[in-house]
Amino acid sequence: MNKPRVSIIIPIYNAEPFLDCCLDSLVQQTCDCFEVICIDDQSKDASLSIASGFEQAHPERFRVFSNERNVGQGRTRERGVTLAHGDYIMFVDSDDYVADDYVETYLNAAEMEQCDIVVAGHTRDIDNSLHVVPAPRGDWAITTYAVAWAKLFRTSFLREHNIRFATERRGEDIFFNVACYCCNPKFRVLDYAGYRYRLNRASTTKSISHADHFERAISSMFHELLNEWLTFDLAPHQRKVIAYTYFANMINALIVYDHGCGPCAMRRKRQFVFNDAKSLFPGYRNDRLFRWGWTKGQSTKIRLTLWVLMNLNRIGLDRVILWLLSLV
Repeated sequence: MNKPRVSIIIPIYNAEPFLDCCLDSLVQQTCDCFEVICIDDQSKDASLSIASGFEQAHPERFRVFSNERNVGQGRTRERGVTLAHGDYIMFVDSDDYVADDYVETYLNAAEMEQCDIVVAGHTRDIDNSLHVVPAPRGDWAITTYAVAWAKLFRTSFLREHNIRFATERRGEDIFFNVACYCCNPKFRVLDYAGYRYRLNRASTTKSISHADHFERAISSMFHELLNEWLTFDLAPHQRKVIAYTYFANMINALIVYDHGCGPCAMRRKRQFVFNDAKSLFPGYRNDRLFRWGWTKGQSTKIRLTLWVLMNLNRIGLDRVILWLLSLV
């Protein structure tokens, strides 16, 4: 095979039940101008053996590596970026799979408009029931749509800006996407959902509970971003987008991961979140961040949740909602 146009990076960890489906979906692609870089992160099952089988069957397409120690998904993806030969990079999680025209669709879009990033929606596979989730529009396609998959990145863009994942192993895609946004990429959003996201209840994200204090992980990531990336010459609008992204992730942590923690724990978590917010984004309560019209293009779910919770926060009534959530 000549130099690949696209490098598909797959971090692998204990993915034996899903990996064959994932890799086979790449074998079936309608174009052949790509390579697949599989990196096993010290799996304890047969994942490495499965990936090696694909490398033996398709040596022109697959390259398989193994980490010397378990370093997590973010560090594994970063290693893949250093190994990539393609002009573009895509990330696929080892428990997911893609449509036959997946690579071709993204590559055509990137080359047509010379994009740094191409974004599209995805299809959720929940126990073999498929549900299309369109990508948000505008800046939200990079920021609050905090996934590394379902996107294509120009390799030179990632390398020149030294864009990396968070040191935190949970939610590292949040850091990666905001870092990309800070570098002012040229991007395009497609009406396409060829990425098949399989609901894996054993995944790192799905296994987070209130005891993991995910809100503190988010805080750590945004403090790291402020120190490393937000010194860039960003327009006022961009800084507002980043602040909104912070709140979107914090409110999601309180609602999704911290529910059922009990009233006392929720009170402490809420206090931590809004004290942290004041230190990072002073004056946010008087900003236009949470006005309905300002978030055009945002997903309805995020838009409505933040509009309600953050406006209630101005008068202290968000405590009631969070108290109720702490009980269920």
